[in-house]
Amino acid sequence: MRTSVVAEHVLYAVTMLVIVLGAARAIWDGLAEACRSERTHNEQMDQVRLELSGSLSLGLTFFVGAEIIKTFRVPHWKQLLKVVVLILIRQLLTWSLDADTEKLRRRLQEHKAERQQQSG
Repeated sequence: MRTSVVAEHVLYAVTMLVIVLGAARAIWDGLAEACRSERTHNEQMDQVRLELSGSLSLGLTFFVGAEIIKTFRVPHWKQLLKVVVLILIRQLLTWSLDADTEKLRRRLQEHKAERQQQSG
């Protein structure tokens, strides 16, 4: 098997691992936080979503890398167009995830400040 094919498959595997393990970690951390935290349910869910968006963004990056390598291996204009569309979709998803992440971070900071005011 050619090196580019191996690299492509490795990147696809890394994509799946990053997304699956990131989702599992986000859920696990959310459950652990629910058992021992003062946070409200909404705060806990925001934290899970925050962690999940990070792993999705990273996974999408590896996916685009695999598609770029595939383009070098199969240099047809249709494949190139597919990669361009995938990169555009990935960028739109990343912008959306980043906006959502920033909103979640602000909301979590506001909740933390509220708790500190109530306890202090």
